[in-house]
Amino acid sequence: MLRLLILIAILFPVGIIIPYVLITSLDKTPDTPSLAAYLMRVVAFALGIGLVGFLAGYIGPILFPSLANQGQLLGIFITGPVGVVLGVILSWVWLYRATKNG
Repeated sequence: MLRLLILIAILFPVGIIIPYVLITSLDKTPDTPSLAAYLMRVVAFALGIGLVGFLAGYIGPILFPSLANQGQLLGIFITGPVGVVLGVILSWVWLYRATKNG
């Protein structure tokens, strides 16, 4: 249980900090964002959440050893790509709501 809490404590800030840093450092657009600004935000969230998914799938089997010797493949082929897709979907929903309300 302690290993799980340590993994969450490490990965949760990474998933928030990486998209924030990418968006704030690359977002030099005026008040009315263009399509390129929206796509940049989508890519930043997809990379941030995808990285968290990859690290959880790659480091998780190391912290929680099992009998399978292909544990790191979980992060490479499953949780990483699922995190990227989830990041794209969540960022599109977030941007849609932000533009609809404001």
